[in-house]
Amino acid sequence: MLNYKNLILNKEADNIDCALVQEPHSYMSSLPGYPSTYRLFYDPNSDIIKAAIIVRSHHLSTFIDYKNTDYNMVTLEVIAGSTAFTLFSYYFEPSKNIDSDLHKISQVFSSKNLNRLVWSMESNSKSELWFSPYSDARGVKLSEFISANNLFIINEDCSPTFRATQGTSHIDITVVGSDLLEDNLSCCLSENESLSDHHLRCKKSKFEWNCVLRVQWQKNYLLNFILKRSIKIFFSLDD
Repeated sequence: MLNYKNLILNKEADNIDCALVQEPHSYMSSLPGYPSTYRLFYDPNSDIIKAAIIVRSHHLSTFIDYKNTDYNMVTLEVIAGSTAFTLFSYYFEPSKNIDSDLHKISQVFSSKNLNRLVWSMESNSKSELWFSPYSDARGVKLSEFISANNLFIINEDCSPTFRATQGTSHIDITVVGSDLLEDNLSCCLSENESLSDHHLRCKKSKFEWNCVLRVQWQKNYLLNFILKRSIKIFFSLDD
């Protein structure tokens, strides 16, 4: 329970409003340990939870797309003021053929406006586009899919996003639509302490965007994508 307490304290201290997570700690088809004031979005019918979106802010209108949500995918529409965003959290199974994942994602994207998409993923694939030392077949297919949908990778060349005793890797990726690219988003390693082997921080923009992609969990990685945009005095949208 101490790790959960640390996680909640970090979310409160960082003023995190919205988090996209992959491989969260789960128990009996639920995400335990969060305050009752948090809104948790995931597939409640799945025994295994590989993706979720956690909303802390009370100032955001949210609409979960259950048709496009399952054990490893969550699609959430968020309205901040007069601006609508699509938040998409996805976990790629490393042992699964990536073609089936990309087909599933393509079905989701066919009904969405991708210009204001924020897609946070644990890709389990390698590409020089997100600063892996080399590209593998999975990474080539994923990068081609991202390009074909006019989406943009905002990771920066800071350091591997995954560190463990067996080695390091760049598998955590943040992708945004063209409207958000204009806000000069970028991702780099987090300076904050993490309880996991995944670490990535995104921040900076002319419109006060701040993103933080961060995993904080001891065994089951809790990947936090922190998206923040201050709009006058109404709210700040963040992970």
